[in-house]
Amino acid sequence: MKGKFYVVYLKPDPEVNAETVKEAMNKCLDWYKANSTFWIVYTTRDAEGLYKRFKPCVNEKGRIFIARLDLNDRQGWMGKGFWDWIKKERE
Repeated sequence: MKGKFYVVYLKPDPEVNAETVKEAMNKCLDWYKANSTFWIVYTTRDAEGLYKRFKPCVNEKGRIFIARLDLNDRQGWMGKGFWDWIKKERE
């Protein structure tokens, strides 16, 4: 099954440590952390599946938003590492 890209805004519950979030992200095929709350993930799951995976990181005191990302129509000003990650071969 071919992977898809998703934008994930995840502000963890204050009681959830960064390692727990990283472990959840590592279950994706690939991911890029743009800042402390914004990731792009590459996965075979859909938004609902990602929500179920990341919900334990959020609980009631955190926030989460997940949306499919179409990288065919893109533009921006980001660092080289970001663009290298976007352009790399997958599958």
